[in-house]
Amino acid sequence: MVGFDTIFAAVLPVFALVLVGWCMRRIGGLTPEGEQNLMRLVVNLLYPCFIYAFVLGNLQLKSPGLLLEAGLTGFLTVALGCLTCYWLAPLFRKRDQATRRTFSVAAGLHNFGYIAIPVAQIIFENNEIIGVMLVVNTGVDLAIWTVCVMVISGGFDRKALRRAFNPPVIALISAAILNFLDAELWLPGFFLTSISMLAPCAIPVGLIMIGTAFYGLTGQIGGKGTWSNALGTMTLRQGLLPLLILIAVKVLPLAPDIKNVLIIHAAMPAAVFPIVLAKFYGGDTVTAIQCIVPSALAGFITIPLWVQFGLWWVG
Repeated sequence: MVGFDTIFAAVLPVFALVLVGWCMRRIGGLTPEGEQNLMRLVVNLLYPCFIYAFVLGNLQLKSPGLLLEAGLTGFLTVALGCLTCYWLAPLFRKRDQATRRTFSVAAGLHNFGYIAIPVAQIIFENNEIIGVMLVVNTGVDLAIWTVCVMVISGGFDRKALRRAFNPPVIALISAAILNFLDAELWLPGFFLTSISMLAPCAIPVGLIMIGTAFYGLTGQIGGKGTWSNALGTMTLRQGLLPLLILIAVKVLPLAPDIKNVLIIHAAMPAAVFPIVLAKFYGGDTVTAIQCIVPSALAGFITIPLWVQFGLWWVG
């Protein structure tokens, strides 16, 4: 079994790059305008290239059954996580509806991309599992724009659903279709070479982007509700929910690589994106920040602990 030191070594460079992004904003190496341009570069170009690199030629993703199972797994993980947190929120003094809804999404949605992927790459050393993770992540993305928006706003928003068809999701759908057609054998060589050059940039640049985002959040973490939000999020996101996910992984007849993806997802801290959802869909932005920042910082320790436990538990 992979030891704690190996897992910790996999997590360390991830957080180091996040710190680089934070420092770049702190010293003025990246301006707010530069941060926005960096985000557009990652979301619209680098991450789609990353998807193409790991989906094209992936033999596992030529199975429609696996694609459906992976996408559905990602969707249900987030949907059940948010609903569980909504149900338990009163235990952490979340009775005001805007605060309760925001807390539920902030604690229920885990980081599933720029931190989860590099950890999985280092621990499993299996390119095919990254392709499977990307499909699981598409299910997560669909849950964000349906369940998470519904919870945080208090109602269903059809306009939000359109946002689920973003460049990474479109890239995954098109790459999956091309994978069925064995496109890696007939696409022009310059196209495949360009993708292979751009794809490795997606994760490190994405981690720096997360660091720049955290720079703007750390100054807003204080104030009323900080301790209850932080404690509640870490109790659920890094306590109860990982345990429930790993129990499901143990007992459900899921494909082996989907089980491995869920081990990584279970270990992840809260995602940053609920802050955006709170801002645009009537949630409490301050609550989201107070939930997410402490969870992310605690992830430096909790990620390797949960990954090691998950690998042992699932066997």
